[in-house]
Amino acid sequence: MAYLQFGVPLLLILWLAIWPLPGRARWVHAALVAGLIVVVALFAQWLWPSAFAPYVLLGLVLLAALAGRRRALPRGQVRLWPGVLAGMVALAAWTGVGFGVQARLRPAAVTELAMPLAGSALVTQGGRHRSINAHLAVLDRDTPSLSGWRGQAHGVTLVPVDVWGRAVAGPVDVLAPCAGRIADHGTDERLGAYVVLDCAGIEVVLSGVDAVTVEGTVAAGDPLGRGAGVVIHAQTPGTAQHPFSGDPLWIGLEGVFPVRGMVLRG
Repeated sequence: MAYLQFGVPLLLILWLAIWPLPGRARWVHAALVAGLIVVVALFAQWLWPSAFAPYVLLGLVLLAALAGRRRALPRGQVRLWPGVLAGMVALAAWTGVGFGVQARLRPAAVTELAMPLAGSALVTQGGRHRSINAHLAVLDRDTPSLSGWRGQAHGVTLVPVDVWGRAVAGPVDVLAPCAGRIADHGTDERLGAYVVLDCAGIEVVLSGVDAVTVEGTVAAGDPLGRGAGVVIHAQTPGTAQHPFSGDPLWIGLEGVFPVRGMVLRG
């Protein structure tokens, strides 16, 4: 899938460079290709080849439009294609870009936390719609068995990346995202290895922590263990039988509402 979402835009850019629409219509052609790349960038996960690949692709679109092969518009040719392509761009903007932007709007109430990973991290799941945040699936009323994990509905998945936006091989330090006490840690059938922090009455859960190395109280930024990536969510306290069934809370990381495709700096 990663090869497709990178390769198809490259083929569209090559089309723009070698066989563009003639005359001024090439700019409508370029807008269509750029619009499709933006839509893919808003919804896809860019772990390969880099989290910054969409920006490179958009730069190539501009380069292809400016320096690609030129074609003259034949006399008497019906100028239908520019209008058709303009309509396609408008449709993509309305259904794709507009919807993708709405899913990224910051909620009114957000629990502010610090980065739970050392270094930079790519948000692979995060936002206000299932198309960019699979964690919202636990709110599915047609699947009652998921209700025991509804606290994770507003969760965020973070994968460590290097300065070039490439996934880091191997575990990195997992840090406390808030000051509080370690209320629990262990292994869950859905979350895997996890640690729960009680931060002023709000439970912050980090899953993907291989080994918790501290006990008791912690300050924001204290190392908790190691992990190849984490899922972090905040919730009100759950029940003794279902500890992850609390009300889900939207979170902010370093003052930013984290959504898919965003690179956050630790």
